[in-house]
Amino acid sequence: MSCIHTTDFHLRESQPKNRITNITDDQITNIQGVCDYVDANKGIDIWFDTGDFFHTVLQKSRLVNRIMSVFKNMKRQDIFPIICVHGNHLEKGNFKLSVEGSGLRTLELAGYVKIMPDPCLYEHNGKKILLHHHNITEKRVIWDHITYEEVIEKWDPDYVLCSHDHTPRPPKTIGKCTFIAPGSLTRGVGKEANLDRTPQFAHFDLKGKKKVKYVDAAEYTYPFHDKSISVDVLSESKALAGDIVKKLEGYEISSLNFHDVRDLLVKDDVFNETVADYLTKIYEKTIS
Repeated sequence: MSCIHTTDFHLRESQPKNRITNITDDQITNIQGVCDYVDANKGIDIWFDTGDFFHTVLQKSRLVNRIMSVFKNMKRQDIFPIICVHGNHLEKGNFKLSVEGSGLRTLELAGYVKIMPDPCLYEHNGKKILLHHHNITEKRVIWDHITYEEVIEKWDPDYVLCSHDHTPRPPKTIGKCTFIAPGSLTRGVGKEANLDRTPQFAHFDLKGKKKVKYVDAAEYTYPFHDKSISVDVLSESKALAGDIVKKLEGYEISSLNFHDVRDLLVKDDVFNETVADYLTKIYEKTIS
């Protein structure tokens, strides 16, 4: 019996200026790696996530639909819902809006996540597991930090799952309590927050010795998953070929080539670049 712990996906569509590749595509690829790992390990019975699933509270439906398609294609549908807390990026402003009007709430309504209060003391098979988005450190450094001693005194947990600053830290055991912080799955630290990093998550046992290992999600993304776009998105994109024709109504179709069509789609923020490329190829076949 074991669990996995992911944190700080920061799923987003806006593209940072210092990125060479599409950040959304890379994030989805990393999450796909986690899903593939879960599918390959039947002993995993709970997926925990400690917040900042999305980068902002409100999300466009296509991003939410894209992550839902990844979850929908998993063999291990019994792993859902993912037990998660909202994190600081999803608690800004009106709290009710953050929960009720967010992309995360949409995932909850679909049955893929269960949003818990932050922090949350979750009990499973006699073990107390604390989900705590904000930093836990030796000494209180800034306002949103809490110390190891304070956590143990307040909650007396068996495991503590945390992150927030995206920094991976080795598992730390104090008494009966083990602190686990694998770092962000998709985001770097500080000035390198929008650059690539090792996409880690934690896998830990609830029985016997407290075995904790950090797993590189990239190693479990099977070759048939395209680096930039999931298989399900490709299949769904075929159904959107007609949308391209509608989008291009009013243009002199015969004068448009592949790059013209692609630029129009991306410019108006209809699709991300990879999907636009794929749909444009379908469009060209449609009118040929």
